[in-house]
Amino acid sequence: IMDRITNKHLEAMTNRLNELVGAELEKWNKETGKSNAGTYYVQGAYGGYRLERIANDGGGASDISLRGTKREIYEQIRTAVTVLEFQNRRREY
Repeated sequence: IMDRITNKHLEAMTNRLNELVGAELEKWNKETGKSNAGTYYVQGAYGGYRLERIANDGGGASDISLRGTKREIYEQIRTAVTVLEFQNRRREY
């Protein structure tokens, strides 16, 4: 039996993705009142979820993944994180 994927799981995996690509962890910059372009986050609506990336400081976003369940989106983000970590390790050699 697999553990249930929660919002905290999605947030932790998305934070790791943002760290690996050098993006801010928070969607909004509280000092400037603008969004942090380049930041990835999970959007939930209509019973589904998807990975999105902030495209500009006004908050416009691009869809990165198709809509799916929490588990499907978690696994997609985990795959991206694994690939980025592998690439980073290769650069160290």
